[in-house]
Amino acid sequence: MAKTLLLYAGLPALSVVGGLFAGPMLADARSDTPPAVVEAGDHAAATQAEAEAPQNERTYAAAAKEGRAVATLANVGPDVSGRVVRLGRMTIPVHRPNTVSYVVTDIGVSMRDPNMAEAFRDIESGMLLRDAILTALSEAASLPMMKTVSIDTDALSAFLSERLSDFDGVEDVLFLTFYKADVPRA
Repeated sequence: MAKTLLLYAGLPALSVVGGLFAGPMLADARSDTPPAVVEAGDHAAATQAEAEAPQNERTYAAAAKEGRAVATLANVGPDVSGRVVRLGRMTIPVHRPNTVSYVVTDIGVSMRDPNMAEAFRDIESGMLLRDAILTALSEAASLPMMKTVSIDTDALSAFLSERLSDFDGVEDVLFLTFYKADVPRA
């Protein structure tokens, strides 16, 4: 009886305590060293990988080591012209009679010139633009173009571009990724 009680109560408690102590140690070891150092154990490879990283990744890595936040929108992925401002992922529910369709999209905005794009990568301007797009997407969710089986992304992009006419320099709204999932109502 005592052995069974020890197995059923003591072993899970011991595992929880071990996990609480091991978790922070593993997280510290993982965040302090770049992946090249963890895998290869070579400091020269880590320095080379850090030197080859784009400037914004070095900024975020340095900020993470210092424990501070960086107040800019991330420009993830290659952008040859420097005119695309990536605003992140948005999820919009579209209510239909028998289902709720969830549209998940990564939004980017093409600007007329790289200087305007750089201005909208600032967190305040970028969030204003993101809020305007989210408001326009919520309006579009009630329109017939979003309630069809397949959503016309060109028409949706034109609708969003029209709604963003107040923002100077916005050329086009881009859907970097676009997913739609239908969930039946209960």
